[in-house]
Amino acid sequence: TPKHNSLTSSDTFFILLIQFSSTLGNFYNFVMMFEESYTTTNLHIFNLLILNSSFSNRKRSFPFFSLI
Repeated sequence: TPKHNSLTSSDTFFILLIQFSSTLGNFYNFVMMFEESYTTTNLHIFNLLILNSSFSNRKRSFPFFSLI
């Protein structure tokens, strides 16, 4: 019988996935707060362009971003 305190590889994977998704959620909330502090439309559009380019670059290198 396996020990109860030992983690299997699937347990470790899910723990990492949960940690990563919560980090991603915190980052997303931070970006939203950051964008709300801008009042100028040009800066807002400029921000969106920068975000879109950086996210499309990350989608190519990391498949998890395609789920978002």
